[in-house]
Amino acid sequence: GAHVPAAFVAFMHKAANSALAMQGFFAALAGNLVDADEHPVGTALAEEQPVSCHLFYRRHDESYNEARMLSVDVDPADGVLDLQFRLPAGVAPDYLRIDPADLAGVFAFSRVAVRQQADRDWSVLDGLPERLGHVHGELLPAFGEQSLRLACFDDDPNLEFEIGSVLSPRRDAEWLDVAIRVEYEAVIRDPALYRLLERQAQSPSGLVHLSHQRIDVQNLAREFQQQRQELQQQALGLSQQRQQLQDLSATLAQLQEQLRFQQLALQQQYEQMTAQAQAIESQHSNLHATLKQLQHGIELLARRGLAARMRRLLGRGR
Repeated sequence: GAHVPAAFVAFMHKAANSALAMQGFFAALAGNLVDADEHPVGTALAEEQPVSCHLFYRRHDESYNEARMLSVDVDPADGVLDLQFRLPAGVAPDYLRIDPADLAGVFAFSRVAVRQQADRDWSVLDGLPERLGHVHGELLPAFGEQSLRLACFDDDPNLEFEIGSVLSPRRDAEWLDVAIRVEYEAVIRDPALYRLLERQAQSPSGLVHLSHQRIDVQNLAREFQQQRQELQQQALGLSQQRQQLQDLSATLAQLQEQLRFQQLALQQQYEQMTAQAQAIESQHSNLHATLKQLQHGIELLARRGLAARMRRLLGRGR
């Protein structure tokens, strides 16, 4: 109505300014609710929750959603489980995200392997910690260099890692198998313990906020580290290209020097051939003159022989 009680207005302001504390307060009250028969409502949630492991996949330009998700039911009591997922035909993801459970707990990941349809053997991903992307939860010290441990105190534990660099191009009809070894060290399945954990997480709102900020900082630091490694690789590639260009420049300089020497040699050969041509032309001119003199001499001899014959003929006529 038009007349709102002052106490209610004060309550709303308090609720807006301390949302997490107010949620914890009403969550605690909800634990004491009873039904019409005076039975606690919480008994309806006394059964342990089932556990499912989810595998999300995406390309670098996509986001995670349930349309790109595979799930398998697990029994955490088994401890270490080798879970296997088959991605749809033609899917070539750049990243995978493992959600070991929809409950809080501590989880370890020691082996991730892939097998494409054309392959007979599994390919184990090396450098799993270096492939790590976004993480929701706290990373704990692992038992080996190729393993990861994750502790999460809400219902969304997950971690992401890069996989696209190890996959070869595939046809649209080929599928991809992914195998993941997950150790369920501790899973909070008991409803009472889970509610207690929720209350503990909600009551110190400042600490929860700082924890989330810490997770964000860790993820950013990991992304910066990956970007730094990529920049270092690019710098190494540029250095190699620079060295190749320098080698190419030195090779071109050597080729230019060789061409210069060849040009000088050709110039000398040309001059020698020109001199030889001039000498041949001079000899040809001399030979031509000699031939002309010889022809002239022959003509003179012929004329002289003809005159002698005429005189002899004239002498006989007399």
